Amino acid sequence: MTTQEPTTTFVTKPPLTAPRGFVNVRVTLNSWGPGLLMNPMTEDILDALAGVKSKAASDKEIPLQERAEKKVIRENGDEDGRIGVPVTYVSAALIYAGRFVKNGKKQISTTTSTTLYEFLMMEDEFFPFTQYEEMIVDKRRGVSNNAGKTAAVAIIRPKFKRWELQVNVSIDTSIINAEVVKQLFAEAGRKAGIGDFRPSRKGPFGMFYISGWDVFN
Repeated sequence: MTTQEPTTTFVTKPPLTAPRGFVNVRVTLNSWGPGLLMNPMTEDILDALAGVKSKAASDKEIPLQERAEKKVIRENGDEDGRIGVPVTYVSAALIYAGRFVKNGKKQISTTTSTTLYEFLMMEDEFFPFTQYEEMIVDKRRGVSNNAGKTAAVAIIRPKFKRWELQVNVSIDTSIINAEVVKQLFAEAGRKAGIGDFRPSRKGPFGMFYISGWDVFN
């Protein structure tokens, strides 16, 4: 397993000073299951959606390893940036899990709304892996749908079999018990997951469990 060098901007930095009534927690998440698949919206795809003609080579001309490496999520989109996931991945998992967790008598989320941000604040926009195994190329069958016409395609994605990351959160304990938030993270790891082909998308990837729950103020 490869270990990234800890930096003072992530591993040792305390969360923001929490207002009275808030509790700061560093949540450590570890992979569970067959691994994490990455398939972010790339610049080439965004350009195509915006009607910008791309001069990029056809995927068929690029080796599979390079095609997978292009989809690895890195901090700030930098080629040498740390590997990890954006806050939107984690928040989406928590929001989905809120359908199965109640704060008192009320569900935290429904299919159309959530109260997550009323009581939870995540400090960082990106969560780099603190430990991970080297990327491997995942190749499997998919189906494309173009104006109602379907066709079999090969989906090439980077897969990380083992990984770990840490999330700094501030919890408003005047609204919710911290143990309920811990349950929310646990349900997010089992029922939602992060990345491509995750449980909330009827897939087995991107599952995780809580390996650390460290409270400090």
